[in-house]
Amino acid sequence: MTATLVNYWVISCHMDARFQLVRDVFGRSTAKFEVPPYQRGYEWSNGEFNDLWLDLQRVGDQVEKHFLGNIILLKEGTYSDQFEIVDGQQRLATISILVIAIRDSEDFPNENDHRVTDILNRSKDGENNKRRLHLYEDNADDSYESLWNGNPEQAKGNVKDAYDFYEQKLSQLDRDEIEETLSKVFNDLSVVETTVEDPAFAYPIFQTQNARGKEVSPIVLAKSRIHGAAKKLDDNRDEQYVIHRW
Repeated sequence: MTATLVNYWVISCHMDARFQLVRDVFGRSTAKFEVPPYQRGYEWSNGEFNDLWLDLQRVGDQVEKHFLGNIILLKEGTYSDQFEIVDGQQRLATISILVIAIRDSEDFPNENDHRVTDILNRSKDGENNKRRLHLYEDNADDSYESLWNGNPEQAKGNVKDAYDFYEQKLSQLDRDEIEETLSKVFNDLSVVETTVEDPAFAYPIFQTQNARGKEVSPIVLAKSRIHGAAKKLDDNRDEQYVIHRW
């Protein structure tokens, strides 16, 4: 049995995988999604933005729903509402940015539409004004926060490029078409969501995904392995020291 198959067998014994709509992934009211330090940054560009847009346009006309692929989450403790995104950062971030662009559109009537707030906001301490998604790289996360706060002019990089792309596409639609686009995002995008609770399995999952053809650089793989090993240390100070040394 190959190392990849051994990894997959071990991982499969400690995870929960199920088909979900995107609205169900984001729909946990208090859930917070974080990109872990060993991940690459937000790297999607116009080609990927356009692919997602075209896939949405096909829904209803050519297909009933669109399957986005695998989303793998690491739950930070049995009773925690915080999740690390082991695989799926690019898709979850881009969907969130598209929804922000819809929210900001002049022809979208209600920025407090529950479909918007379910995807973008998390409920905490009785308030629904906490950001649900957090990226790892400071510049990308700051730019995403600027978009989330309604200040797109302060965003930069690929995050701003995604917003500008979808803002331009939405400007060509009327109110009914924008409403239909949001409905498709909320109701017609599906994934296989896999949730793992043991941090020690984050690296093997990441490695197994890469072995199946995901394009991840050797540096990112090395970083993920070091962070995975650090998670196994009993002393939190030792864990932070290893991560800091990287």
